[in-house]
Amino acid sequence: MIRLLSLIATSIIVSFVSTVAQGIRWEVVAQMTVARHWHANELLHSGQLLIMGGVSESTKYVDGAGMDGYPTTSVDIYDPATRTITPAAQMRYARSQFPSVILQDGSVLVFGGMSVSAPRGECTDAIERYVPEVDQWIVVGHMSSPRRLHSAMLLDEDHVLVCGGALSNQKTVATTEIFEISTGITRVVSSMPQGLKEGSLARLPGNIPVYVGGRAGGPNSPRQENLLGFDYSTETWMVIPLNQDLPLLSQTVAINDRVLIGCGGNIAEAPARWSTGVFRVVDGEVDRFLELDAGRAAHAICGIGPGTVLVSGGLDEKLVPVISTLIIDAEYETILMQPDHVVPRGIHTLVKLEDSQQGLTMFAIGGITSDQTLTNTIEMLVVQSEGYLRSVSSVDEDAQHRVSFYPNPATREVVVSTTPGDLLIVTDIFGKVVTEVSVSESQHRLNVEHFISGRYCISLKSTEGIRTSAFVKF
Repeated sequence: MIRLLSLIATSIIVSFVSTVAQGIRWEVVAQMTVARHWHANELLHSGQLLIMGGVSESTKYVDGAGMDGYPTTSVDIYDPATRTITPAAQMRYARSQFPSVILQDGSVLVFGGMSVSAPRGECTDAIERYVPEVDQWIVVGHMSSPRRLHSAMLLDEDHVLVCGGALSNQKTVATTEIFEISTGITRVVSSMPQGLKEGSLARLPGNIPVYVGGRAGGPNSPRQENLLGFDYSTETWMVIPLNQDLPLLSQTVAINDRVLIGCGGNIAEAPARWSTGVFRVVDGEVDRFLELDAGRAAHAICGIGPGTVLVSGGLDEKLVPVISTLIIDAEYETILMQPDHVVPRGIHTLVKLEDSQQGLTMFAIGGITSDQTLTNTIEMLVVQSEGYLRSVSSVDEDAQHRVSFYPNPATREVVVSTTPGDLLIVTDIFGKVVTEVSVSESQHRLNVEHFISGRYCISLKSTEGIRTSAFVKF
């Protein structure tokens, strides 16, 4: 990847990031009716968050990073507009360590999970459906076997892929099945190459589900080294080899149609050893492009823009929940910001909400906190809004395709060399258009005084193509 910014501009970026970070903070906005971890959540069509199940009443670690306590049937609905929590109908089965999917009609499916006494109690095979309009849970089917720490993904409007996981002990399963929503029938298909748990499903070009990460069993068991792709047409798995190992468990996220970003994760559990690497996977090539200041596991990670991720909390190698969060720009291979949580948390969930008024907003929900108990808090972070960080994604530095302008960095004005008829577009790191204007002169004076400090992308679009460059607003 070719760099655009000079060393001088890069040093200025570092200087303003800490300043801008003072204006972007996590805020506790609500308290759930039950403190929980190992739960699941979905963003309903109403814009509300459905928070389901998990383990409650935990007081200590009893199995590595596993907590004691009991799976719960409790369900809460958080309304971001009013910042209020409302208890919803309880699930028919207590469950934790389970996946969920939201359907096109707005209802939610949950699959299996641990149902009795954490950290390795009995599991259920039950599949339930939540219907928001009537606030009701309905048992709609059963998996081929009870399991926990498995994965699920909606394949199309009527089929869900369910794979991997573990039984009530640490034995993993390779079983793969497809649940047909309209009939409630589960059909077993070809198994994964090996039993794996704690991995995650992402979607690559061609609508190909891929299973990323995971491990084969208990402490220090082998990690999955490659990606596993599911061919829906043949209902079989294929190995997608990588040029190097990807030592991640479930802390991996799809950024766009080609790029997977992940960081941290368990290398070993006895004793605890966490990865400090930040990894990018593009077309089977793994690039370890950044190092964390310390290893972390059991954290949450979510894509927040093209090439940008938010990493939230987690556990350090002493199994202490951490307060730090990171906004990582994979294109520029840098940590943009480090806004701390109010409450340390690990084994929690992270939800992205795009609000037309407030902007891009993240919610951190529940989890283990610093005294080996659970928190019932929900924290909110407004990532993209007036007053907060704005910057640009990576662009091509080829001189023939660059926009000519000065100064860089800029404080009040950028003078851009243009051709009459060009369409000048300025975007931020999230791809949002900040300014768009058709120019009629050979030099366009772009007023940036009102821009928030950060990096931006200038593009000139004409009949001959698009030229692009980046600048820093200081």
